[in-house]
Amino acid sequence: MKRKEVRKVLRENPEFAAWIREDSARLAEFRANPRDVSKLLNRWKQTTVRRRSPALDYAEISRKTKRASDVLGKVQNFMNSIVEYANEQEQNK
Repeated sequence: MKRKEVRKVLRENPEFAAWIREDSARLAEFRANPRDVSKLLNRWKQTTVRRRSPALDYAEISRKTKRASDVLGKVQNFMNSIVEYANEQEQNK
């Protein structure tokens, strides 16, 4: 790759540039031969593919959200009953 192409790749992929900087061996490899940046770019792409999270399970998210909503409703009902009891006790004084 030409210098302009290397700069363009680094500018278009700031995560890739950060990935190179975080390891001294990769940085040394890049500095030794910056024109072989395509090899490093391929390695970076392979590692980021492995890091990607699996697809979201919307059914599971929906089930957990419904459960959280039910629990919150029960807590709110309990708090309302406490407030009503406190108001009754205050009126009976």
